[in-house]
Amino acid sequence: MFVTTQIIDYYNYPVNTNMYTETHSEMQFPAVTICNLNSLKRNSILNDTRMENHYLKLSLLWLFATPSNWSDPFFKEQFFFEKRTLNDVLKDHKIRSQPWVFNGRDLDATEYVSFFILRSGPCLTFDPNGQITADITGSNFNMNAWIDIDAENDYFGESFGTGIKFKIHDPREYPDFDGISDYYVEPGREISAAITKNKFEYLSKPYKAMANNYCREKRNSDGTDYYSTHCLKDCFARHMLASCGCVDFTANTATARLLKTCDCPMSCEFTRYDARITSTLFPSEFYAEQFDRYFPSHWDVKNYYRKNLINLRIYFDQLKTIVSKQTPKYSAGEMFG
Repeated sequence: MFVTTQIIDYYNYPVNTNMYTETHSEMQFPAVTICNLNSLKRNSILNDTRMENHYLKLSLLWLFATPSNWSDPFFKEQFFFEKRTLNDVLKDHKIRSQPWVFNGRDLDATEYVSFFILRSGPCLTFDPNGQITADITGSNFNMNAWIDIDAENDYFGESFGTGIKFKIHDPREYPDFDGISDYYVEPGREISAAITKNKFEYLSKPYKAMANNYCREKRNSDGTDYYSTHCLKDCFARHMLASCGCVDFTANTATARLLKTCDCPMSCEFTRYDARITSTLFPSEFYAEQFDRYFPSHWDVKNYYRKNLINLRIYFDQLKTIVSKQTPKYSAGEMFG
């Protein structure tokens, strides 16, 4: 009876999950994607009721918009039906940042920062190619960025609030904001984000990665790496194509696999970054006075900083990786000799 029960258990493919810590002398720094919650730039949008109604329809107040008359020559004159490039889109949006610093060294934004169009609009990604490594820890080192949200030019956006959202992720993954590992910051804050790297290694089918879910092998049939975020992006592009004949120009047509359904299970191997977020008011009353003293200006420095600037510091708290790895509970050799 015991042997029969054990065999049945074997064919249920049970697993053991082991957790351990790897230490490193240096680590690849993650990518950081940053989006303005109100990225449309009001002073770049034509002051016309038809244009305002169009963006109202795309906003959180869409119920108050009226149907657009697409036969009106106005929309053709404003190039609504023309193919747009990334640079065309960026002209209408607020994508601004002050110098980027890593370990105290100024970085060339043209080399270390790229722009992407996500479903919520244009965003920028720091170190999208995984070029940077960290061998020092602590809030005085690693990434330090000054973000100017240009609040004066807020327009219809994805949020009723103002500020940024950011995501810390594997550079090889598409930075899809899923509402789970996203962070939101208001202006006038100095943010410290202490990050920990977590690596997950699950067994593929017939073993179950989580509850009743199977993961997908790391490699696609064509030899490229599989990531669920890229899969979902391709699925969204297919939905766009089927719904309106539109091609999502953010899709990479060289690697896209336009799926019939969003069958996008998690990868059997992936990396996630947890962050502990703390913040302080910026600038303090004392330093606001010093700014006025040493950097005299015709405008209200403290008020501008409090409404527009965010100092974002992201750093490893330790050079380590926490690994969670599945292994089979039984091997064929143990069961059948």
